[in-house]
Amino acid sequence: MSGGTFAMHWVEMVTLTFVVIGIIIALLSPSAFISYIIILLSGMFAGRLMWERRNNVKFTYIAIIIGFLVGFMLGSFSHYGNQIVIVVLFIFGAVLMYRLNKKGIFTDFFF
Repeated sequence: MSGGTFAMHWVEMVTLTFVVIGIIIALLSPSAFISYIIILLSGMFAGRLMWERRNNVKFTYIAIIIGFLVGFMLGSFSHYGNQIVIVVLFIFGAVLMYRLNKKGIFTDFFF
């Protein structure tokens, strides 16, 4: 693969990587409760990312986030967890973290 091909299609490659990561994480979770905790925390990470990119939200970040969510749902489909609960918890975690950052409860820890 040449550098030009990667530069043109990096979003698809990263999204596919996150789909695979989501499947692996879902398959490794030993119970539905653990799956729900993982997806809630993942949603919170997504909310933090959306907060950091609030002035310049691009489709690339949304595609990668949705790729992870789809991968996690595919991995938990035959394993543990309900897909509707997974989506609701992911959205709840993202909205919760976004609002907590908006109110200033979570500030930047590094600076």
